[in-house]
Amino acid sequence: MSNKGFFITLEGIDGSGKSTQVQILATKLKELGIDNVVTREPGGTEKGERIRTIILSSSLSPEKELELFVESRKELNEKVIKPALSEGKWVLCDRYIDSSFAYQVFAKGVSIDLFVSIHKKFGIVSPDITFVLDIDPEVAVKRISKGGKFHNLGFLKKVRDGYRMLDCCCWGLGRREIVYIDADRKKVEISGDILKKVYKLCGIKNY
Repeated sequence: MSNKGFFITLEGIDGSGKSTQVQILATKLKELGIDNVVTREPGGTEKGERIRTIILSSSLSPEKELELFVESRKELNEKVIKPALSEGKWVLCDRYIDSSFAYQVFAKGVSIDLFVSIHKKFGIVSPDITFVLDIDPEVAVKRISKGGKFHNLGFLKKVRDGYRMLDCCCWGLGRREIVYIDADRKKVEISGDILKKVYKLCGIKNY
């Protein structure tokens, strides 16, 4: 295999199981001897985690929310993603720029022009591949409610529609592959599909 780092992002509405799949993928890669870094948005750095707390605990306008996400994303790129890739490590990120489009732009109505312009202020790394865990929002809400949390079904439907538009947009990220995964299945079935795709892309034969 090449010593070049590899950048994977996992996306999906709340309750899609993406955080679980990030951890499964990280564990499997380590078993194969592939050094990887797991991070998330917003967060992943000390500053990013502070921003995460502000976003989750405050009532913000969609525009201000986007601004904070981008600030966290900039920090994550400079402090985690770029250094890890330069060392030949793989980076697995739980949410990235596509989440900002699906949530702030498509579901909350932030201007697409603002979304694009605010990201052009700094150079973000393009993922090599993005997996979108697609699931019926009604199923996702049932999963979430078991943990004592509440999510607006109508809102999640909008977010899902936003994610379904990603394959015709790039936000200046350059060429990359976006793979939609049916997330309404057993964890092992979902991870199996993700692993097969990753192995194929990277020339790993044992799948």
